[in-house]
This record gives sequence, C-alpha cells and structure tokens, in this order.
Amino acid sequence: HGVLESHAERDPDAAADDMGHRLSALADEAGWSSVDGVGVMQMWTGGPLPECAADATAAGWVDITNPEDVDITSFEIDDSLSYTEIVLQDINGNTVTQKVRKLRMSLDGALVLDDSITRQVEDIISVRNDLIF
Repeated sequence: HGVLESHAERDPDAAADDMGHRLSALADEAGWSSVDGVGVMQMWTGGPLPECAADATAAGWVDITNPEDVDITSFEIDDSLSYTEIVLQDINGNTVTQKVRKLRMSLDGALVLDDSITRQVEDIISVRNDLIF
C-alpha cells in the first residue's frame, strides 16, 4: 500500500477519479475467501496488483481472521451513501465540486465450534480526501 497522492491542486476531477480507483482497489486488496470451507478475511501483501484469481492459500494473501476460530459468512462494502458537494462557487456561477466517499462496511461471522453464536459488525466511514482552499 502506497502513499495516497492528491491531484486536487492540479485537477479536482483527476483527484475524484483517483479516489474512485483506490476505492475499487479496496475491495480487491481486502478480500473474503474460503479456506477449507471456512470464510476468512484476507489482505493482499504481494506485488502492486492483487492476484484475485489466486487460491486463498497462495503467496501474497495473508489471513486477518483466524479460520480455526471464526467463519466469516459475509463481507460487503457499499458506497451508495457517497455524494458530490460544491466546495467553491464564483460570482459567475462556476463551481468546483468534490465527491465525498462514505462507505458502509458490513461483516458477519460465526464461531467455528458453535455456529449458533453469530455476530455482525457494521460501520459507516468517510474516506477523506477533502479539497481545502
């Protein structure tokens, strides 16, 4: 994972496109996979691009949940709460806008030894890349 580079000073649209690209990469770099029939959360630590088609046990994918304890039954990222706002408007009506990214992340799991014990974690986060004048 590299340093986020902001292009807002040069081109606000490029900054929004860059954040959109990184947002879609988030789903690729943190994945939900199955190891021996148990759902597991993993993150990509290999080269610059994740090998999404690779087996869950392939080099570069690292477990961030323990499949011996927890079975991850679902993982979702929803950006439908994102919106565009006007950050600057001049006297001629010209505007500068930015997309405010809001992600709803939801994770469900169950204990491997007793699947009647389940938990859900859900949160809404703001991805910050604000254009400030």
